[in-house]
Amino acid sequence: MRIDMTTVSSDGFMINVNTILNQLSEPFIDASFSKIDRVDIDYLRRNPRVDVKDETKINANQEQSDAYYNDIAEGTNNFISECFFLTVAAHHYGTEAARNRLKDMDRELKHMNKQIEQFEQQSINQQKEQL
Repeated sequence: MRIDMTTVSSDGFMINVNTILNQLSEPFIDASFSKIDRVDIDYLRRNPRVDVKDETKINANQEQSDAYYNDIAEGTNNFISECFFLTVAAHHYGTEAARNRLKDMDRELKHMNKQIEQFEQQSINQQKEQL
């Protein structure tokens, strides 16, 4: 599937979004994970800004997943949970997409360099034939 680059955010924009979200999440995502309990595990069942219903399931099939997410949790989402899950999504959609695009560009560049070498070799062969 090819993405129309005119309809999606640029890699630079997504990296900037990642940076901002990382800075917002920094106070509660420390090295010892001492404040990780403030991230609400029911966030995804309570009107989340991130929709993961169609993402790959690790420990459930689609029916189990649908039943889980259709059981709406009570309460409201807190700021820490919003930041955490938005940061995770931004890393998945932004940084990963930029890495994949860089990998594709590297592969294309290698292919173009091989073509240049072939053209140069053909040019040398043609010059030898003309002599």
